[in-house]
Amino acid sequence: MHNFFPFDTKRQGQDRFMDMLSKALEEEKNLAVQAPTGIGKTVSALAPAVKYAAENGKTVVFLTPRHMQHRIVIETLKSIKEKNTEADIHVANIVGKRWLCRFDDVKMMSSENVSEFCKKMKESGKCIYYKKMFRKSGDISDICQSVLGDLKDDIMTSEDAKDLCEGKGLCTYEMLMLHLKEANVVIADYYHMLHPFVQKMFLSKLERDMKDIILIIDEAHNVPGRVRELLSSQLTSELMDKAIKEAEKFNFRDIYDDLKHLKKDIGSYCIKHIGKEEEKLARKEFLVKIVKNVSDDFNQFINELLIAGDIVTNERKVSYIESVGRFLTAWCGRDEGFVRIVRAKRNIDGSAGFNVCYDCLDPSMLTKDLFEKLHSVVLMSGTLTPVDMFMNVLGLDEKTTESLVLDSPFPRENRLILIKDDVTTKFTERSENQSYKIAGNIVKVMNNIPGNIGVFFPSYGMMGSIYDLMEHSTVDKEIMAERRDMTKADKKRFFDRFSSYAKKGNGAALFAVVGANFSEGVDFPGELMNGVIVVGLPLEKPDIKNQALINYYDLKFQKGWEYGYTYPAMNKVMQTAGRCIRSETDRGVIILMDKRFLWNTYKDLLPRDAQIYVSGNLSGELEEFYKI
Repeated sequence: MHNFFPFDTKRQGQDRFMDMLSKALEEEKNLAVQAPTGIGKTVSALAPAVKYAAENGKTVVFLTPRHMQHRIVIETLKSIKEKNTEADIHVANIVGKRWLCRFDDVKMMSSENVSEFCKKMKESGKCIYYKKMFRKSGDISDICQSVLGDLKDDIMTSEDAKDLCEGKGLCTYEMLMLHLKEANVVIADYYHMLHPFVQKMFLSKLERDMKDIILIIDEAHNVPGRVRELLSSQLTSELMDKAIKEAEKFNFRDIYDDLKHLKKDIGSYCIKHIGKEEEKLARKEFLVKIVKNVSDDFNQFINELLIAGDIVTNERKVSYIESVGRFLTAWCGRDEGFVRIVRAKRNIDGSAGFNVCYDCLDPSMLTKDLFEKLHSVVLMSGTLTPVDMFMNVLGLDEKTTESLVLDSPFPRENRLILIKDDVTTKFTERSENQSYKIAGNIVKVMNNIPGNIGVFFPSYGMMGSIYDLMEHSTVDKEIMAERRDMTKADKKRFFDRFSSYAKKGNGAALFAVVGANFSEGVDFPGELMNGVIVVGLPLEKPDIKNQALINYYDLKFQKGWEYGYTYPAMNKVMQTAGRCIRSETDRGVIILMDKRFLWNTYKDLLPRDAQIYVSGNLSGELEEFYKI
């Protein structure tokens, strides 16, 4: 039954995972799986899915939230192919057009703007890489056909495919789109299926009936937030300034005057109605009325902006005027499941600014319809807690969706969770004394855990304040603090440097923020991270948007506080805590520094299979654990 499983031995839980998925695929059902990090979720999902797809004429689409995770899927598929050399497995590895295009400027564009730019470059004949793919007759060129053969015969990373295509002077993205039609396994990014605009284009290139697609979503705890983000829009004073300058440059005199007037009126509204409150709920009519003061016909005004934007993008790669038009179109969308907010702010130069936001609260407006059309959907993560919440929030029908929760297969004695109840980051109890206590506890951990550790904070502000206090402490490790503005290259250098300390002296302490660069989606196997500290609860700030989310889920599921506030915070905590136990040989201590982790609201969401104790003598407990 599991002949597509490429390894000699299976970890505990993998058989059960694969059996349930095989059954779900046969019955055209969905499967939501919570399984610990290191259990082998990727291969457990791919083996039965690829087997079923190859035997039944289906296509597997595997979504990951980060490019670096594509490589794990590629290596797994190579292993499956090596074991099943006669199996009909053809893999296409797709990343966003902006990462494949040879025109550097596109990397700063939105997905919509990249697509518009690409379309115009092809239609005008200005893209030499696209032109080389076809003969004058429109047929595929010989060199293009040759590269397609290479892509079909091999399972390549996007970097390898890009090197191959660029070496032949071809457009990598268009080559992969041609290859997509031949593939029955596709690795893609979230937005290929979860962004309405990109999804439509992606599916048109895939040329498959929706019922023939098996969708696997890795790190699925990210999906609700990612979909909300993709369905949201905002209009900022900075965007308005750019649009005004663009209108002036292209001599759109009427649009220039209208946009200046519009920006002034929105700013005046903020001064009058928001003041020191900084943000305020808004009604659809507020912006419609302001626009009508500028132009009598709201829809005609939007059309004028979009037409002007089209003219601009014939000469430039992006149009800010068009972006304003698109926001106004979105603003007039549905009311249910969205919240409209106006925020006043200060710009970098000290002038008054604003954000007008149309924020999505309900991701199921996209996912429910999408999931119902597909053959099967597999949601998998180390933190789908509780599974019912994710099924509800994403609109999965309990009649057609099975769930599976697997305990850690690794030795229980290898993981220890300690709760420090003498500190808290609760806003009403924050003080200089609390900060010193937190710093003191961190010093004890740093001096009693050998090698590298991770220290994760709820915000950059708190990380900075504790980091400053550490300068006055005697510690045995190098402290490395992540930055908010790190590029992809910065992160790699930072990770490599941190990793190098694992075999050097007393190791290093990584200071990072929960939900930022290093708390999930990054592996620290073996000696790379021997312990994790989570300082406080990473609860969302109680702003208008989060209160609206709580109210919305209270109305829809009678669980607003849980679905909108406490459960998401604990999922972040457990994602972060999972950094130090990645295999059966890893050993590590997780220290949760906040007395609130003992409250039933949060304690009930901690792993049921873990050793969990309230710490009384932190230094002694750590010394005892690492002595074994």
